[in-house]
Amino acid sequence: PHIIASAEKLQDKRPQPGICKLLHGLEALNFVDSKFGPVPFGSLLSYQCPPEISRDIIKHPGAPGFPQLPLEGYNFRFNFQFEPNYKQQCHLESLKVSREMSAAIEEETRLQSECQLWTQVCKPRLTASRFGEICHVRGESTAKSLAARILRGTPQTAAMKRGLDLEPDILRQYSEFCDVSVTQCGVIIHPDAPHLAASPDAKVFNPRETPPFGLAEVKSCDVEDVAQVKHLITVRGQACLKKNHKYYHQVQGQLALSGLQWCDFITDTHTDFTVERVFRDEEIINSMRQKLDYFYHNIYMDALLR
Repeated sequence: PHIIASAEKLQDKRPQPGICKLLHGLEALNFVDSKFGPVPFGSLLSYQCPPEISRDIIKHPGAPGFPQLPLEGYNFRFNFQFEPNYKQQCHLESLKVSREMSAAIEEETRLQSECQLWTQVCKPRLTASRFGEICHVRGESTAKSLAARILRGTPQTAAMKRGLDLEPDILRQYSEFCDVSVTQCGVIIHPDAPHLAASPDAKVFNPRETPPFGLAEVKSCDVEDVAQVKHLITVRGQACLKKNHKYYHQVQGQLALSGLQWCDFITDTHTDFTVERVFRDEEIINSMRQKLDYFYHNIYMDALLR
């Protein structure tokens, strides 16, 4: 608009500046927002570069800022003995990150699967969504098959796409229902376990919880109601996540790498949804870390480097 106004002031100048001819009639155009500001409706930028819409839901604007993840001062050391060969040693060195790098990676990968860096960071690491399968694998041949399957990746199914499409709306409902602030979360890598990674669906601020900072994980199920969801069990009238289910290991993996104490596990169906606050389970985390370290160093790394 200010460019158009400048051109109008020059209309009476003789000879007339070229900008007046370029902008003649521009005031009659309809403008729409884009990633780079207002652009003419129907232009290339109007549909190829739509405005960036924040997925953050701030219910408590006066709240302190979310701490960097993993939490400062939180250690996740584990005594695992392994003698790598030269090729393995070079690979393990390439995975190492500092606290500053970890925080930067989390910040730069908040668009998750829409972000190329997210894919690059996750590829050489075991991610929390696979922790449950890894911890329950039995036998070397089965473990090698699992490693190959992880490396091949999982093609996006209709159910997976449905879940991704619904996730922003589910988080919005959750924020309203629980009166919590919800912000985007990227890939979490702890310097003490650089071969592992977690990518929670969101970070959460709840002023009524101690500590107030936590995570959220969303599962959208293509069933009629919560009673039909296979990963839940009813305990004293409350739908709870089964502790032997891979989703429980996923949540514990997220808490283990971030240093946070709780995660709200959200299950959505066609007609209802339920929220369970899952707290850190140190026994599961310690058992899981031992199995994950063994699987990565003795099975997965060789398949990755082959």
